[in-house]
Amino acid sequence: MANETPESTGVVRKIRDGYGFVAGNDGTDYFLHWTAMVKEGPTFRDLKVGDRVAFQIYVAPKGPRAIEVRVTA
Repeated sequence: MANETPESTGVVRKIRDGYGFVAGNDGTDYFLHWTAMVKEGPTFRDLKVGDRVAFQIYVAPKGPRAIEVRVTA
């Protein structure tokens, strides 16, 4: 996918029906859609507020998005 950057980390800040937000360690809020989760490991339904995640940043027209999201220890 175009506009990707090196892997970032953060914490799940909010979860709703099929989407949420990640507070990045860089101070930016990233939009998270359920389809952005990696296929292996915990699914979007398993996410909880406060979970630590690693992700790629995608600069979308409506703002930064977290993609290829995976839960970390």
